[in-house]
Amino acid sequence: MINSSFYTENLSVDTENLIGRVAPLYKKYPHQMEPQPAYIEIDEYGNVSADYSGEIGNAEPADVWHGRTQHLSIYPYANGDTLAEFLNREGVIELLERIHAGHTIEWDGNDMVGILDDDAKAAHDTLQDMIDCEFSAETEWNCGRVCEAGDWIYEDYSIAALIEAGSVEDYADEFEPDESEKVEIDGDLCDAVAELTASNLENRDDIRNQMSDDDALEAAQILVDYDSAYKPLLEKIKDDIEDDEDDDS
Repeated sequence: MINSSFYTENLSVDTENLIGRVAPLYKKYPHQMEPQPAYIEIDEYGNVSADYSGEIGNAEPADVWHGRTQHLSIYPYANGDTLAEFLNREGVIELLERIHAGHTIEWDGNDMVGILDDDAKAAHDTLQDMIDCEFSAETEWNCGRVCEAGDWIYEDYSIAALIEAGSVEDYADEFEPDESEKVEIDGDLCDAVAELTASNLENRDDIRNQMSDDDALEAAQILVDYDSAYKPLLEKIKDDIEDDEDDDS
């Protein structure tokens, strides 16, 4: 059994955010091409945890910049249970203990900064090498699968199924992965359903044989019920249908 949090004489190790998660350190912000950097950290008090950076670009929190908190980088796709088990290992704990034991906080004339002695530096380098070896693109068995929400729903999506579900939220629930699929969804499934629906409706001239006017109107109304920002799309569909009827008369 993996400990979600535990203590040694000098350390407090918290892995609660990792247990049962496919890829808990994965986070990609909108308009960014790559996921956020992920890390294992040990602060000046001996608290150990793992997370992703909340900073965009190369920015770092002051405590990390000044070395008061030590970071070890890790592949952001690391599987939560595997990482928690890694942090429970006796050899890993011994290295963390050495880092903490040789980590002092000193005034450098401008700021309080963290300094590692030679043994702590060696332990830090050894632990970083272990992390790089066990969690990487080449060690898929230790990593989770991440799929963008739009890609996840694309193959099985249909306007008819959305209408049958009756709402964006209820239809999105049908795409929630179960534990056996071992996948982390990047993005919001509701937004993905809404965006794919809007795309189909905006290009309905290309798929008229697959969508009646009544279906288009009902699907557009479901979008408006989800987000009023889609109201212009509903009005456009109504106008298009009226124009078609005028042309036929």
